[in-house]
Amino acid sequence: RFRPDQRLLEVGKLDEAESEKVRIEQKQRDVRRQHEEEGKQWAPTWFEYHPPTDHDPEGCWRIKDPEAYWKHRSTGC
Repeated sequence: RFRPDQRLLEVGKLDEAESEKVRIEQKQRDVRRQHEEEGKQWAPTWFEYHPPTDHDPEGCWRIKDPEAYWKHRSTGC
């Protein structure tokens, strides 16, 4: 797993997992707050939304660059 809090939970270190989860969530809040202060708008890294068409009346999310996405997923970097 890529999430250290889940990994700690899996090996039975409940207190450490909870602390790590709180740390990760606080880091996410801090980054979001910083982006709001800088006026940056969030956009997905790997996916883009395609609006509804006659062929796909609900629209869908598609991977921008499938090869790069799967390479990134396999290496974890």
